[in-house]
Amino acid sequence: MIKTPDIYKRPLARSELMWLVMDKINPPFGIAILLEGEGELNKKLWEDAAIKVSETNPGTRLKLKGFLKNRYWIDTGIPPEVVEIDASDWSGLSSENAPFLQRDLSPFTGPTSEILLLQGENPKICFRSNHAVMDGRGILMWIEDMFRALRGENTISTNSNINADQLARLFQKKHRDFEPSVHIAPTGIAKGNDRGCIWKRIQFNGRFSKLLPKLAIIIANEAKKHSDGPVKIAVPVDLRHRNKNIHSSANLSIAIYLDINQSSTPDQIADKIKNQIQKQNDCVLTRGMFWFEILPTWFMTMLVKKSIQKQHQKGLYSVSALLSNLGIIPIHKFHGGGFVANNCLGIPPDIENIPCFISLNGRKDGVDLIVSIPKVLSSDGRIDELLDSISLGLQKKG
Repeated sequence: MIKTPDIYKRPLARSELMWLVMDKINPPFGIAILLEGEGELNKKLWEDAAIKVSETNPGTRLKLKGFLKNRYWIDTGIPPEVVEIDASDWSGLSSENAPFLQRDLSPFTGPTSEILLLQGENPKICFRSNHAVMDGRGILMWIEDMFRALRGENTISTNSNINADQLARLFQKKHRDFEPSVHIAPTGIAKGNDRGCIWKRIQFNGRFSKLLPKLAIIIANEAKKHSDGPVKIAVPVDLRHRNKNIHSSANLSIAIYLDINQSSTPDQIADKIKNQIQKQNDCVLTRGMFWFEILPTWFMTMLVKKSIQKQHQKGLYSVSALLSNLGIIPIHKFHGGGFVANNCLGIPPDIENIPCFISLNGRKDGVDLIVSIPKVLSSDGRIDELLDSISLGLQKKG
């Protein structure tokens, strides 16, 4: 494990380079964890806790420095801002009426992380970070520490500045190529020129087995309604399972890829995921990211913009969907400072070259899904059609 120096500094991973480009194309390229609950939100208490936690977890206050291959994240010493917002007209069920989710999280100037106290009849808290800085598990680690601080308990210090590439290389030396843009979308072809994405949320009560494999099959079936062609699903894997001693908020996730066909079953897909992880495919880096490392960000941004436009024109993408599973979140740990959380869910970033991004997580009595789709693929009620198909498909027995 790589130890943290006196001043926290972490080399930029190749696996983070695409997220820097996406931040240039459609900022902010941020992810968020939303807590819903009861009680009060005292800004002063949260600011004090944010200062305390940032001292032991400097990954919450980073910005990017350096050039090309020598870029790195470094501690600015400035704790993440706590912002109080009137969100009384936001339901939390969609991206509508939530302009605060578009607040800047620039990796180049900072801040790259923040805490939003969303005041309303039902208080909410939104922890946001640039996705190149943190992944979902990283934000959850930060949240646990914040509530420890709010309860007056000791926080758990970051003990590593390892990045995803370095961690992966401890287990796997292979590379893979970029996935070719030959995969069909579950929405049909792009219409219009709107930028960005929209998302909507679905809630289910009860327990579900093999939820991610079932979602993959639903996505494939929807895609086949619109076109013939291959369906591929990306599934990010948190590499912290490779070394459970690592306590770091860094983006330590790398995706595996699943080919889905009409004969695929949930059991087969679950076995594919298990086999890929056993073979350490979650530690395979992408060979083509080398170009992002040696060419200026502005140039790679231009190339990726053209690639996105071409993918929309052809209706073919590198993957059909990305399914991110945060698992069952330990909501019982999220209380302090007069607030008690009763639900928690992940809000995905806007990423225009993935036709469908689904964030899913379990709770004690059910499951929450957030489905995010580029605006050019969600028009004419298509996002609602997909949500309906997901709802019907997951509620089928078997």
